[in-house]
Amino acid sequence: MKAFLTITACAFLGACATQGTVQNPQVGGAQMYPSKTMMANLSASGDHSKLVAAVKTAGVVGDLAGKGPFTLFAPTDAAFDALADPSLLSDKARLQKVFDCSMVAGLTSVEQLQKLVVDHGGSYRLDTMGGCPLTATIGAKGDLLITSDSGIQARVTTPDVKQENGVVHVVDAVLIPTN
Repeated sequence: MKAFLTITACAFLGACATQGTVQNPQVGGAQMYPSKTMMANLSASGDHSKLVAAVKTAGVVGDLAGKGPFTLFAPTDAAFDALADPSLLSDKARLQKVFDCSMVAGLTSVEQLQKLVVDHGGSYRLDTMGGCPLTATIGAKGDLLITSDSGIQARVTTPDVKQENGVVHVVDAVLIPTN
């Protein structure tokens, strides 16, 4: 009888998961699936339509759909809306650089980055696929901050979104490199 009630409650509520299963958060109102690529998941997100359009303009769709593994710091639509120079969204060469300088080879969780920051005296340098350094620090509220070499600082707002080809950390600013 107890098993029947548990199964019935699970079916009714849709809330049961196997023990030890980690479920990705929703991003932009869409469920993110660890079995899908970054491109597939970000295309479903209601908060990343400008990033997806920028990836298409830059001609790097294959990178987000590629094998990986990668760690991507993915700016939201609000981050693109806050750009001082909106012409960036139509500049293929600059968008390619921004994209390459927002991606790191390998999988790096926020927990790992925070440990590296602490272990390295308060900041940790990440080498991006575009050759631009990013600096990770921990903010006053304990959140992870990522700063581009041009000084633009982004806060990780949704960490550790697992993907088939890596991990995405949603950030609140576009990490524009110096060149």
